[in-house]
Amino acid sequence: MLFKLKPSVHITKGKYRDLLCEIQTQYVSFIPQSLTKFLKQYDGKIDLETIETQYKATEYYDVYKEYMDYLKNNKLLIFTSENKSVQKIKFEYVEKSTFNTMIIYIDFKCDHISYEIYKDIIQKYDIISLEFRLLNLADIDKYLNFTSLLNNTNVSSIHLVDLQNCLSRDTCESILEKCIKTIKITKFECNSERTEIVQNKFGAYSITYKTSNILDARLNVKVENCHANLRFISESLVRNIYFNGKIVIGYDGKFFNDEFMEGKSFGHILDSNISKDSIGSEFDVWKISKCVIEKCKECELRNLCIDRRIPKLNENGGYYYDSDCGYDLEKGQWIQN
Repeated sequence: MLFKLKPSVHITKGKYRDLLCEIQTQYVSFIPQSLTKFLKQYDGKIDLETIETQYKATEYYDVYKEYMDYLKNNKLLIFTSENKSVQKIKFEYVEKSTFNTMIIYIDFKCDHISYEIYKDIIQKYDIISLEFRLLNLADIDKYLNFTSLLNNTNVSSIHLVDLQNCLSRDTCESILEKCIKTIKITKFECNSERTEIVQNKFGAYSITYKTSNILDARLNVKVENCHANLRFISESLVRNIYFNGKIVIGYDGKFFNDEFMEGKSFGHILDSNISKDSIGSEFDVWKISKCVIEKCKECELRNLCIDRRIPKLNENGGYYYDSDCGYDLEKGQWIQN
């Protein structure tokens, strides 16, 4: 009887430790690199009784038992006969020609652009998730009239953000109550007693330290705003998972491919010649995966990371960030300030 790693398991190699993701149950765990080497050497290649006998006579038997107990207890193995093959799941990203998310900056005191045009753009690009970053939000009725235009679009969720952070708690609750009753609001952010949901200061993970003895200290990664699923990991291998599929419209109606509008504008909502099939894959921010960024390419978390920073191009043609994410690669810990 052979033991094989489940086809749905993906292991991301890091500089000091690896990250194991089982995409069906979305199980995520740090593992020592020695366990990865163990699996690569024996996965589906040796009879279970044979390897048990082989290790029993060595000083490494306790380590072997620890590995096998970990793999069995977390249901990461399947057992099969020698002549039965198990096909691995391919983590292969299929390029999309449509967008997923649109961020729109709106000043309700500025009426130079018709909200009907915004609605037409949302329909044109088949947007399903919207984030409105609003100034002068106190005029909530104007906002609700605007969102009513979206009833016949494919939008399924709207994230509303008060950029001025000037509303009272009572006003926030009143707005939220109206929005929930009116249309597709899934999240509302304002500054009143920090009512928004925050993962951590970098917006990526909530990390819970967990004591274990599987050779290296392991951390239990609790992924709050992303998922260890096939699409997510496949996409992250070739694209920037945070910016990919996302389009940003500034206050003046210009298109950008990053939410901070730091890059070059590639058009305007009044342009009639911009096609959803002609833009997207060439976006600078979209195409920069974590695998080509300094530090990130050595990080075991890179295929689950949602980082809002904009990658910078260095003189050697590589990419880097001009600020640090706060993750210590060697210790596997977030730096606490």
